[in-house]
Amino acid sequence: MSQEQIPYQQITAFQATILLVHTITPTAMLVIPSIAIETADQNAWMSILAAWACGIGFILMYSRITRDNPGVPFLKFIEERLGRAVSVIVGILLAHYYFSTLSVIIRELIDFLSDAVLMRTPLLVIGGVAVAVAAYSAIHGLEVVARVGILVFGVSGFLFFLHILLLVDHLHFKYLAPIGEVSVNHIAGGSLPAIGWFSESSVLLLMAPYVSRQAAIRTIGLWGMSLSAMFLLITVIVAILVFGPSLPGMLAYPTAAVAETIDYDFVERMDVLFIFSWMATVYLKICVFFFGTVHCFRTVFRAKHRKPFYVAFGLLALLTALYTWESNVKLSEYQRYAIVPFKLSMNVVLPFMLLLALWIMKRLKPRAGG
Repeated sequence: MSQEQIPYQQITAFQATILLVHTITPTAMLVIPSIAIETADQNAWMSILAAWACGIGFILMYSRITRDNPGVPFLKFIEERLGRAVSVIVGILLAHYYFSTLSVIIRELIDFLSDAVLMRTPLLVIGGVAVAVAAYSAIHGLEVVARVGILVFGVSGFLFFLHILLLVDHLHFKYLAPIGEVSVNHIAGGSLPAIGWFSESSVLLLMAPYVSRQAAIRTIGLWGMSLSAMFLLITVIVAILVFGPSLPGMLAYPTAAVAETIDYDFVERMDVLFIFSWMATVYLKICVFFFGTVHCFRTVFRAKHRKPFYVAFGLLALLTALYTWESNVKLSEYQRYAIVPFKLSMNVVLPFMLLLALWIMKRLKPRAGG
């Protein structure tokens, strides 16, 4: 592959796997537990398992697309196989998706920090600092973000399981019973938000050419999806075991509320460590969606320089995040009812249509040659 195709250093399979986990997990762990438990009660963990099965299907579809274009950027491959017009349309749709999701992530970070620790800090300051730090990191390339992701994963993973260990005295396993009480419809309804968030693994299509081992793309996706599902599954189960099946659905951030219940003579305010580790993972997710937005935009319009676009899109995303939703309630409604269909249409329906079109073109090519 040429330097013109891949302007950044390549990343290892392990780095790509961890980056995929950071793409899915941070906001999923914050948003999904309350929605899933409210819908499926104590059987919400079944919803996460069902969503994980769908996520595995998504990974198989993405890896099938990338198998025929090893080392070639996704949109360039689409242009070569389906034409410039299709590539432009797909690129614009994906750029809009990554930018819109980037704005939502920034707003989630602003709302969480303003509610939890920075009550008197202006929202513009919180969001401005977050965007500036993420943009600075993303400008240096995907490989730099991936290296930072390894460190963040180690620290946040350790703190995650430390929280679980300190919660042993607060876990009530009777809250998981009776198993299978709710209907299949409720379990399926509780799985939809998780399915939407798991579909964010479609970023693998953009990351694939940067991976040093092209043959490991499917393995990267399967491991990344499974680790993300594991963290989310444990989060949902612990929330049920601590609060029961009724209370988490009423809480805005049940994951943070679980951390606040840790209170021993020798350790207090473990929620601060949760906030610290969560912020670090969210910054990485913002970097990934920054990369997706700028990558798709530059590819469509064939722009040479990337740094000005990080600044421009960062400022535009910050303003969109601050002024699109009037309150936390409006954002919550958007996350519950609108964001999942949007994610599925961009991350599942669009790639499936492209896969189908690529398959048709592949079948027609021998006939045309004959």
